[in-house]
Amino acid sequence: MFLFFTVLLFSTKSNAQIKAAFTANKSTISCPTETVYFSDKSTGNPQSWSWDFGDNTGSTSANPAHQFAKSGRYTVTLISKDALLQADTTTATIIVLGPTVQYTKAVDTTCSTLSIKFSSKATGIGPLTYSWDFGDGKTSTALTTSVTHMYKGGSSYNVNLTVKDTSGCAVKAGETLSFGRLAPVLASTPSTLIATRECTDKFGWTNYYADNNTPTDPKDDILLLSLYKDGTNIGTVGDGTFQVKVAATAKAGTAEAILLNSPVITNPSGYYVMNRYWLVEPTTQPAKPVGVRFYFNDQDVKDINGTFPTHDADFSQLIFYKTKNGNPDPSTNLQGASEIISIFPGSQADETNWTYSYIGAGSHAAEFAVTSFSGGGAGVTVNGATLPVKLISFNGKPENTGVMLRWIVASEINVERFDIEASADGRTFTTIGKVQAKGATTTTNEYSYNHVKVNAESIRFYKIVTVDKDGKKSYSEVIKVSFAGAMNDISLYPVPANNYINITSKSLINKACTVEVYNSLGLRVLQSNKTSSGNTFQLNTSSLPNGRYRTIIFSNNEKIGDGNFLIVR
Repeated sequence: MFLFFTVLLFSTKSNAQIKAAFTANKSTISCPTETVYFSDKSTGNPQSWSWDFGDNTGSTSANPAHQFAKSGRYTVTLISKDALLQADTTTATIIVLGPTVQYTKAVDTTCSTLSIKFSSKATGIGPLTYSWDFGDGKTSTALTTSVTHMYKGGSSYNVNLTVKDTSGCAVKAGETLSFGRLAPVLASTPSTLIATRECTDKFGWTNYYADNNTPTDPKDDILLLSLYKDGTNIGTVGDGTFQVKVAATAKAGTAEAILLNSPVITNPSGYYVMNRYWLVEPTTQPAKPVGVRFYFNDQDVKDINGTFPTHDADFSQLIFYKTKNGNPDPSTNLQGASEIISIFPGSQADETNWTYSYIGAGSHAAEFAVTSFSGGGAGVTVNGATLPVKLISFNGKPENTGVMLRWIVASEINVERFDIEASADGRTFTTIGKVQAKGATTTTNEYSYNHVKVNAESIRFYKIVTVDKDGKKSYSEVIKVSFAGAMNDISLYPVPANNYINITSKSLINKACTVEVYNSLGLRVLQSNKTSSGNTFQLNTSSLPNGRYRTIIFSNNEKIGDGNFLIVR
């Protein structure tokens, strides 16, 4: 147990009448998460204050509050100035106890494997407990001195290690790791890459790499495509007949899409596609569906929107295509293709639906399945820009023992039903009900759904999935329903945002936190670790296209709040 006391400190010399002095409510604290409150006691009518907390942070407040990021011994300095700019300086030492944590890592990228070895020492009371968050939804509380974790693919992951001593003090160390070099063909560089190496990870996905002109060094290889063969023998790199290729066309990076007018396109007047495509030439065609992960980047979508005539399309409007026979290169107008299969956004990856993943550094992955190989790409259709239903309004409010959802639609064309999805955290959604469409196309239709027995939740999130008779889906924006007593302690500005947004919360006093951003489809498009300065931090949103977004803030895996914002440029 520590005895905490207030110490009054005075300088030993003065440049003039002003004398700097301050008190700290504690000279020793047991954990970095504790706040130290400083109070100015300078005499001589001070007019300005300059604090240096000894940890590369400071303040100009007369009476600041501060949290130190880690344990250690810190020399706090105060410079007080009067109206004539005469100054005096005083210092004090603050001791911060608690565990300290550090780790070393060894990375093997030959098949997207990350081996992390760590060591830790503590000034607190042991034994210590360790909690790993590997940034991909997986965690570990192993007590050994080394941890090995396998990732699904090369990407960027926010890795954090939290160490806690027996007094309950917890400290965290972490970083963003990028490995297994996921670098889709740069859209600004027309080029063709052919896989020279393949390997299958423990999840059963075979990753295909180009050697990046360094055949003896696999660590800088470029991941081109991933296939889930599920035991199907379609061939192997180097067998003389099997080939995996990813290419960017001559228009790549020009902010100009390719407008396909092939006769196999159902609406040739308006299919604008990205300047990237993939091709697999199998030794033997698969006997059952094979999973495909196709990688693309922000510039690919910018190329589409540079030509798309009506508005800036987003990821939720991408329609992927797979050709039968012929060349999937869009610059050849899919020459020789006898058929094209359209793959639409969905909740499960299969032959007609694709699912989305943000994989860091402006790169993205689309996962779907094929029953035979050639190749394909992605684009946005003018017809597809008009959803099969126009959602006029969507809202919800607590009612009796649940939540009553109501929505109004118009232009109800070819609609089969509405699926209602709910989430407790705003990240993971599940289907809770279905409402059959009325089918009227000349008037507005009103719908409602009662989600019962959820009043124990402080906040719930909902979205509507419109399913047409062809199985195509479109998604509403996510709405939030707050119950009595629920708090959402964050504010966002400016509104609308451009290349950054400021996030403010009373619960963010010099705290390390995780920020997640979701688009209107409910897909996570940005994740960042931030430490607030005071109660505010700034989030860079320059990589996000125009549209509506929702952000969720976590600290130590506890949700602080969430909010919606709009990007307009």
